Amino acid sequence: MIKEESYEYDLIISNLEKLRLSLNIEMQEIDEHANLGTNTYSRIISRKQPIRLDELISIANNIYNLKGIQILRSNLKAPSSNRLPDAIKTIVIARKGKVPRTQEKRDIIQFCILVLDKHYKLEDNFTNSEIKRYFNEELELTFKNKSIEWNKSILASFVEETGETKKAKTKAEKIYKLIKDIPMEMVDKAKETVGVDLLKKLYHERLT
Repeated sequence: MIKEESYEYDLIISNLEKLRLSLNIEMQEIDEHANLGTNTYSRIISRKQPIRLDELISIANNIYNLKGIQILRSNLKAPSSNRLPDAIKTIVIARKGKVPRTQEKRDIIQFCILVLDKHYKLEDNFTNSEIKRYFNEELELTFKNKSIEWNKSILASFVEETGETKKAKTKAEKIYKLIKDIPMEMVDKAKETVGVDLLKKLYHERLT
């Protein structure tokens, strides 16, 4: 079993979703073709269960035609469709050009990484609305009904719920704390994922 409380584990989870979204593969298809149990991949990504080494290797081999160790690359890119296993290649080619259900560039947690890195330091407390204050109107509209689920994200080991609340406009909000410094590799990846043009357009100030 792979240790969850590590940068490497966070990178694995992030890269697995990066690959899946870029190729427009459904979670249940990974369960099926990587010989995982029903909803196993979903539980792994949401951190409801840890990923075993044999599961990581099976996903890498059977879905992406990669070695398990390659999922640990910080600059990992999705393989071209002609290098994928035949069953996955068929799925990917059939969906080519279609928009994935979740667009990685509009993944709220990628923006949260940049906000925390620029505006918060270790042991600082914050609420979700305080994080969202750094979003401009367009980004606020994009994430209007999107909650920040820290415990299900790649920041799960960096942010903890304090058990306290803070009075807000409509209801009390949970208070969170930054308990570990976010590695620059993760910050750089968030910048790359979001893209400079999107940062300039959607943030009150440039997060670079």
